[in-house]
Amino acid sequence: MATQSVEFSAPSNQTLTVRLFSAGFDTIVATATATARTNATGIYTAAFTNLTPGLYRLIGTNAAGTLLCQWWVRTLAATGNYPATETPDADSITRDRMGYLDGVLIAANFNQRTVQVTGSNHVAADIHELQPAVIQSAHFDTDALDANALAASAVAEIQSGLSTLTAAQVNAEVLDVLQTDLFGELAAVPGASSSLKDKIAFLFMLARNRVTQTSSTQTLFADNTTTPVAAATTSDVGGTFTRGEFA
Repeated sequence: MATQSVEFSAPSNQTLTVRLFSAGFDTIVATATATARTNATGIYTAAFTNLTPGLYRLIGTNAAGTLLCQWWVRTLAATGNYPATETPDADSITRDRMGYLDGVLIAANFNQRTVQVTGSNHVAADIHELQPAVIQSAHFDTDALDANALAASAVAEIQSGLSTLTAAQVNAEVLDVLQTDLFGELAAVPGASSSLKDKIAFLFMLARNRVTQTSSTQTLFADNTTTPVAAATTSDVGGTFTRGEFA
C-alpha cells in the first residue's frame, strides 16, 4: 500500500479539508484532513492512499467550506512526500500540450492516435498500423501460438499455401524416380548405413559387372571392366570356403 503525502501552504491555525481533482475535471478523486507542520507555520501535509499517478488540482477549505488555498501536485505510485506548486510542473505543461488529460493521450493534429490508460494502469489502444519489422520472433514465447491462438480460418489459409498433391500425384512422382531418373554406378563399396539407392546399386554391380577370383582375392570391377571398385579376401581352410567383406 502506497501513501502519498502532499505538502502545501495555507493560512495558519486552520482545520483544513483537502480535496484532489484530476486535471481538467471536477470529480473529487480523494479527500483527506490536513495536518499542520509543527515547526513550519502555514505548512500542511495531507496523506492519501494508493493515488493513481498523475497531475491533481488541490483544493483546501475550512470547516465552513471557505476556500483557503488551491495548488497543483503531481504524484507517483510510490510512497513519498510530494510538494504542491502554484502552477503545473514543466513536465505537466508539456504533457498537457501534447494532449495528456486524466490518463488519456490524444496526439495533437493526428487522426487515429488514441491511447488510454485504464483504471488498472494498463494501456488500452486500437492499433491501426504497425511499422515494418516491429514484431520479431524474439517477442514470442515458446509455444505462444497454439490451437487456441489460431482460428480455423487461419489454419485453412496456411494449408492453402502448402502442397496440395493428391495420392495419385505422389505415386506418379515416386514412379518417375524409379522409372525415369538415372543413377551412375558406385566408385566404392557403400557403408553399412548408406542409402537404399547405393545398396541396390552395389548389388546390381556385383551381379552384372566383371568379377575376378584368385586363390586369395575376389575383385569387382567398374562397367569399364578395368577399374577395381571393391575387393574381398577369400580362403579355403579345412573344406570351408570364406569370402571376406568387400572393401
